Amino acid sequence: MSAYVAAAGGLGWIYYRRRRAVVEERRARERARLRKLRKKGKGKSRRAGAGQ
Repeated sequence: MSAYVAAAGGLGWIYYRRRRAVVEERRARERARLRKLRKKGKGKSRRAGAGQ
């Protein structure tokens, strides 16, 4: 029983870590994209730009 709990916990932890890494990487990429846009002076939100 304890082996099952340990295995399930270990697999759950690995899955959690992998999901967190994917989300973090996506956020970092988005931040880099926004930083690049701000450098070009296009840091306005899409919604603000849509009214023009």
